[in-house]
Amino acid sequence: MASAKATTRKLTGKAKDNFFDAGLSPEAAKAAVTSLQVRKEAWPLSRDLARNRAHAGATAQTPQAPPVSEAPLAKPAASGVAETPAPPLANPTVPAPDVAFDPFVFGLVPVFKREGAEGLSARLNGIGDIESLRAMAKAQQIVLPREVRRGATSLEAVRSAILAAVDQRVSDRKAQL
Repeated sequence: MASAKATTRKLTGKAKDNFFDAGLSPEAAKAAVTSLQVRKEAWPLSRDLARNRAHAGATAQTPQAPPVSEAPLAKPAASGVAETPAPPLANPTVPAPDVAFDPFVFGLVPVFKREGAEGLSARLNGIGDIESLRAMAKAQQIVLPREVRRGATSLEAVRSAILAAVDQRVSDRKAQL
């Protein structure tokens, strides 16, 4: 009495689509599939945004997602799993007025290394709130002078202090090598 050896194959991408598009009846497809794994895709930085809103007290009103019945869905896959559309992209350097500022919208040190002081200055000029600049420096562990960390100061003073602190950090790292 010989038993047929069951084979297990993981199907993803085009192979999965070909399997479900092969014209199998629902009963045959159900018998052929023993397990199904669905992955949920998250927005980039969504955990950081949620964490920052929790720390800031979330005083700003955040836009609510439409109810599921009104949300536009992509063409459902043959497996019965609907795919959600990609989130709309926005200008990352200018936060929306009703959304909490993300201090990790860009990395200060990597931008300085890639684009130089002029590139970082251009990115910082896109941020028009002193508290947002201070929060960005603090979150990315850029130590600012005491006089610009708190109290009344000009926007340009905070920007130039961030530029100087990032330049100093990059110089210190180069000196350690």
